Amino acid sequence: MLDCQFGPIADPAKLAEQLKATVGVVEHGLFIGMATEAIIAGPEGIETLRRP
Repeated sequence: MLDCQFGPIADPAKLAEQLKATVGVVEHGLFIGMATEAIIAGPEGIETLRRP
């Protein structure tokens, strides 16, 4: 298991496809098209993002 931060992802769907095609990668954690809401916790507090 590897937890990394590389900054903003320009094309999440493309990255998800590339990771899925990589030998040895079981899951990538990019929930493309699966969630309608995300709750983000950060130093400034909690933010809720909802799909329009």
